[in-house]
Amino acid sequence: LGRPGVDCYCQHESGAAVLQLQFLINEGALVTACADDTLHLWNLRQRRPAVLHSLKFNRERITFCHLPFQSKWLYVGTERGNTHMVNIESFILSGYVIMWNKAIEL
Repeated sequence: LGRPGVDCYCQHESGAAVLQLQFLINEGALVTACADDTLHLWNLRQRRPAVLHSLKFNRERITFCHLPFQSKWLYVGTERGNTHMVNIESFILSGYVIMWNKAIEL
């Protein structure tokens, strides 16, 4: 990870496959979404990158993540079609959820 000549190796303790990476631009951090439905916030500013926070989804499977530029909200899409919001600063799941069936008024 990083500029030419900089190499970094990161591995999750669970060994779960990584589905998606989201770099926090100019923050020295990285969010990984894993196949075990866990989000991890990594600190890349240390000599050895380390997981700062983890967030496990128990009832829904993570399918997609989006972090808009300079936003404090990570949008997490799930297999059920719902969108959850995670505050990047505290890495806490917001109580606000966009439910697919409410969004299209079924």
